[in-house]
Amino acid sequence: MNTALLYHRPEPARLTLVEAPSPATPTEVRLPAEAGLASARAAQVALAMTEAGLDAAFHDLVAEADAARDRRQWDIAEYLYWRALSLHPLHPGYRVQYGHALKEQGKLADAEVAYRSAWALGERGEDLHRHIMHVAGLQGDATAPPLPPEVPPAHPLDELPWQEDVELAFALLLHRPPQLTGEVLPLLRAVPSRRALLLLIAKRPEMAVANRDLMLLLAEAG
Repeated sequence: MNTALLYHRPEPARLTLVEAPSPATPTEVRLPAEAGLASARAAQVALAMTEAGLDAAFHDLVAEADAARDRRQWDIAEYLYWRALSLHPLHPGYRVQYGHALKEQGKLADAEVAYRSAWALGERGEDLHRHIMHVAGLQGDATAPPLPPEVPPAHPLDELPWQEDVELAFALLLHRPPQLTGEVLPLLRAVPSRRALLLLIAKRPEMAVANRDLMLLLAEAG
C-alpha cells in the first residue's frame, strides 16, 4: 500500500472497515464532518492502525517480533517488524520498534530513517525525539525533527515527508529508486514538507535527463 504523495483521499465523513475476511456487517469509523485534505494523512494512519488491529497475520508477526526483541535477537526482530510493516506500512508505532531493532545492530542511518518516518506519520513524544537525536548525533548530525504544527497543514503537500514520500518522488521525477541511507536520510533531515522535497529533487540535473521529452515540451511552450 503506497500512500505517499498520491494516496487515495478518503471520503471526509466516514471510512468503512470490514471486521473479518468473511462477509460481515461493516463497521463505520466516523471522522469529523470538516475532515478533508488537511486530515487526509491522519485519516489514512488511523485507518491503517485500525486495519492492523483486525489483521491476524499482523498480530502474529508483531508478537513474534516482540518476543525476539525481548530475547535481544535484533536481527530476527528486524525481519519480523519489516514483514509486519509490509502489511501496514502506515503504522507509526511499529515503525519505531523497527527502528529500535535496526539501532541495536548498529544500522544507525536505517534506524534514523525509520524514526523520522514514524515522526512524520504522527508518532510523537519525547522518547522518539530523543531516539532521533541520539542516532543522528552518533552519525555526526544534530538536525532535530520539526515540531508538529499547531494547525494541520492546509494541503497534503505541506505535510512532513517520510520514507515512501521520498521513494515516490524519485520514481515520479527521476524514474529510479533512491539509496536508502545515501539519499533518503539527507532529504528527511533537510526538507520540512513534501512540497519542498519535490522542488529540491526537481532541481537535480538528472531531472532533465530523466524527463527529456517533458523538458522539450516545456521549452517549446516558452
